[in-house]
Amino acid sequence: MSRTKSASDWLCQPVINSLISPACLLEGDHTNPAWRAQVASSSSERARPMILKWIDGHLSISIELACALAAQCLRLPVPSPALVLAPKSYLPGLPAASTGQLVLLIGSEYKTPDVFFAQALSRNPAAEELIWSKLCDSDSGAKGAAWDELIANPDRHHQNALFDGVNWWLFDHDQALLESGAFCKNPLDQAQRLLMCNFSARCNILAEQMVSRLRSQNNISAQPALFDRYKVEMALLSSAASKWTHAHPKIQEIFSTTAILLTAIELRIPTLAQHISNRIAQPSSESLWN
Repeated sequence: MSRTKSASDWLCQPVINSLISPACLLEGDHTNPAWRAQVASSSSERARPMILKWIDGHLSISIELACALAAQCLRLPVPSPALVLAPKSYLPGLPAASTGQLVLLIGSEYKTPDVFFAQALSRNPAAEELIWSKLCDSDSGAKGAAWDELIANPDRHHQNALFDGVNWWLFDHDQALLESGAFCKNPLDQAQRLLMCNFSARCNILAEQMVSRLRSQNNISAQPALFDRYKVEMALLSSAASKWTHAHPKIQEIFSTTAILLTAIELRIPTLAQHISNRIAQPSSESLWN
């Protein structure tokens, strides 16, 4: 498991990494193409494995980056993020919509799947049920349900959770904070700040799985108080992010939007308890599984 980061780590501007060899396209039904690859931030740094994803649009990249950074700050089971520049020739299956010879990708720290659990899932018609059952029984179940409510994430399907033999990890957050576009354009507007605080996703699949399986709802309801422990660090992180700079206009735009989105997540922490109470009292009638 990765070391626990100190408060100073949250304040560091993200380093732009480079893809150092051709990437391996991941199989499966992915909304956006994803690869396993080796990256490094400099020629002298040892290469490290990451999962890279191509997303069209700077807002979606910023959402992924902001969510992963906030999750690190809140000590949640989400892999640490990275921005990665990659030659197009190194990315098999890259959509034609990508432009330029270098492509900017969002990356996340690679977590090795548990071999025995992966074997149990292989060609198993009950794989989805097994994943939900094990995830809901773990500490990550309640944390993840509260986390998805905080970032208004409707897209927690069973394939974006991974067990490494000890911990469950949650990833893929590009569908979160979808109502943040207007807020990003005018983050100081009080009406937009209120809307950002009050918005709820159409569903919270992990919370619904927890409730339907009769897992302790108190575990989910206890999470806002745990998140609140780190509100000072979240404020420091969003403040520090507002000062990040980069010479490349696209990366600078992503940094600026990420800082605003971190502020949005910070603003939602005080309302999280009420959001969770509402969600548990009246589970969503709309589910992505329908």
